[in-house]
Amino acid sequence: MSGSDLKQRLAAILSADAVGYSRLMAADERSTVAALDASRAIFRGEIEMHQGRVVDMAGDSVLGVFETAAGARYITGQVLHVNGGARM
Repeated sequence: MSGSDLKQRLAAILSADAVGYSRLMAADERSTVAALDASRAIFRGEIEMHQGRVVDMAGDSVLGVFETAAGARYITGQVLHVNGGARM
């Protein structure tokens, strides 16, 4: 492969997971899953609204990719604001 065949691409990666997920699941599985689903919906909507792409949502984690760091940073602030500062 020659140097002219290579394309560079910058990307910002957003990775988030729920704090204390195992403890929360042990204490109240139903409520924890409901809260996790609600947080995932917020993440998905915000990521897609700001030209990002959801790569994966496995377990208690969210992985997204953006073409700019500003997009990833904005989403983090928005999700924390919508969740009332809840730590996911």
